[in-house]
Amino acid sequence: MKTIFTVGAVVLATCLLSGCVNEQKVNQLASNVQTLNAKIARLEQDMKALRPQIYAAKSEANRANTRLDAQTILIACAACVCTQNDKKIPGSVSVAGLEAVC
Repeated sequence: MKTIFTVGAVVLATCLLSGCVNEQKVNQLASNVQTLNAKIARLEQDMKALRPQIYAAKSEANRANTRLDAQTILIACAACVCTQNDKKIPGSVSVAGLEAVC
């Protein structure tokens, strides 16, 4: 009976001691978590600050693409007028998904 008690005490002590965590490691991990949370907060602020610039750049790119499409249509219309027996024959042209009748 005394042997069983001793073995039980050793097993219990081993289990309890193996579950102990170094307080310094816990503090270091807590510090790391705080640092990472601060970095996440800064990145979220940076993203929020850049969002209007991104939207403005996209809008400007869309306006530029629209102007380029219009110029391309004008150039295509100028090129699609053919001459046959000294008579101009109108035609139609499809450029960039847009169709123009010349």
